[in-house]
Amino acid sequence: MGYDINKPTDPVRKMWRERFGQYLFTSDFPAITGGGRPTVSRVEGYEEIFGFRHKNVAFFGLDYPAGDAYLTSKNAPQDLNVKFVEDTLASDTSCELKSIVLFSHVAPKSPVDDELNDYFERCGELPILSVMGNAHPSTYCLTKKDDRLSLTVEAFRSGPVLVSIVRNPGEGGGDYFHVADSDLKDSNSECPELFA
Repeated sequence: MGYDINKPTDPVRKMWRERFGQYLFTSDFPAITGGGRPTVSRVEGYEEIFGFRHKNVAFFGLDYPAGDAYLTSKNAPQDLNVKFVEDTLASDTSCELKSIVLFSHVAPKSPVDDELNDYFERCGELPILSVMGNAHPSTYCLTKKDDRLSLTVEAFRSGPVLVSIVRNPGEGGGDYFHVADSDLKDSNSECPELFA
C-alpha cells in the first residue's frame, strides 16, 4: 500500500495527513458531558500523533502500526509517541488528570508505560483504558492487567462500542470506564467479570 517504514513520508501517510491531520472538533461536546470544545494537540510534521484533554481526562492517539514503523524503529531519532506522552504528562504539574485513554492500532510500546509510571509516581495511580484495533485476541472481551484495561475494537469482528467515562462524585472518587456494546450477536456474553 505504500507505507514506508524507513522514512516518515509516503503516499499513505500523506493521504492520512491531508484528510485527517488537521482535524479539529467543530462543535461543542454536549452540555451533559461538561460542554466545551477541546483543543487538539499534534506532533508537528507527524499529525497522526495527537491528543486532547477534556474534563481532566487525557486522550492520546498514538502511531503504533503492526510491525516496524519509522517512528518507533531504529530508523527514527526517537519514538515521537513517547516524547508526546512524556511532554503532555509533564505539563500537568498540578496532577489534575483523573484518567487516561490511549488509542492505537496495536498496544503502545513499553516506553509509553514508563512515562505513565513516572506520572503515577508523581501524581498517583490513575485508571487507563487502551483502545486497540489489531490485537486479534481469542475473545473480544475487555481485559485487565496491572489495573489497566484494554479494549480491542476490530471493525470486522465487533460492532460499534460506546465508551463512557463515569466520575465518582464522592470525595476522592475516581473515574470508571463503561463500555456499551451494540453488537446484536452479543459476542461478549461470555466475558469474564473483571471486578468481583
